[in-house]
Amino acid sequence: MKPHSLRTIRDLCNVHDFTLAKSLGQNFLTDIHIIEKIADALLITEGELVYEIGPGMGALTMALADAGANLKAIEVDRRLIPILEQIFYDYDNVEIIESDVLKFQFPDEDYKLIGNLPYYITTPIIMDALERPRPPKSMVFMMQKEVADRILSPPGSKVYGALSVMVQYRCDVDHVTDVSPDVFFPKPKVSSSVLRFNPRPESEVITKHRALFSKVVHAAFAQRRKTVANSLKTLQMSDGTLSSEQIRTALHAAGIDPIRRAETMSVEEFSALTDAFFEIS
Repeated sequence: MKPHSLRTIRDLCNVHDFTLAKSLGQNFLTDIHIIEKIADALLITEGELVYEIGPGMGALTMALADAGANLKAIEVDRRLIPILEQIFYDYDNVEIIESDVLKFQFPDEDYKLIGNLPYYITTPIIMDALERPRPPKSMVFMMQKEVADRILSPPGSKVYGALSVMVQYRCDVDHVTDVSPDVFFPKPKVSSSVLRFNPRPESEVITKHRALFSKVVHAAFAQRRKTVANSLKTLQMSDGTLSSEQIRTALHAAGIDPIRRAETMSVEEFSALTDAFFEIS
């Protein structure tokens, strides 16, 4: 069976009386070359534990299983479970799990994560994975190109924001490929991109004050048109908001001009600013 085949997809839909759910962002890949490129990007070794988010009709699932992964496929749509079980009934290295990935308890062991992410929950899935005490060894995700561009953008870019900083703070990110709407069934209205994320070991993360770092970043970007000194007035510390003098003291300690805007600041500068706030808290 070829789960990437448009004919196979339609046949399975008919046999199982399955209709696609727009609310779940169901768009199935039909190009085997793109599928193999995504699977290859995860650099799987034989028997390696891999979790796939949203297997759909199992096109990427099959490529991962054939590459030798010890694969756990997490699917939230219970209507797809019997279809996936039919396709992979003779694969002893594939387990189909019915679950919402944002509620799923990942193991405290090494694993890799991959998936064609539903556009409406891309950011929560990525941030949830990166904020775990033990993040995945690596991740490969397909997502809306607009989101991928934001993640990869450098300081000064129009799309550089809190998501860019939070992801680049936790890991190195590589662009794998862009994906046309033409290789999906049905065709989405947007283009997609595939990124590979390599989380840094805890010892290599620039600042150890992770919770405070997140607060600083989100406060700084909350009002993009304001200077960073003004935006940070909304920053909530354990003992309440900070005074203008405290904010300027922290900015001076981090070597940041108070009249700059958040979108001009690098990850390293946000880390230095976090450390400065920690010292005065």
